[in-house]
Amino acid sequence: MKPRPLNQETLNEVLDERIRPFLSLDGAVVTVVKLEDATGSVQVRLDGRYFGCPGRQTVLDKLLRPVLEQELEGLTSMRLVD
Repeated sequence: MKPRPLNQETLNEVLDERIRPFLSLDGAVVTVVKLEDATGSVQVRLDGRYFGCPGRQTVLDKLLRPVLEQELEGLTSMRLVD
């Protein structure tokens, strides 16, 4: 599958299709806090069961980032924010 261009719409589509259903099974929610189209930088917050969880960086590194990098062209960085 060809990666989609990174923008707010496609970011939320991929989250809705590939990430949010999986996280909801564990009582977690991912929210896009900020997307900088020009730089490809995305800031997300993990809420629900993952809020304050010491393993949430692992969720970003092992689940969110790989899926989004595969699906979205132009993603250069991701970070968690509170």
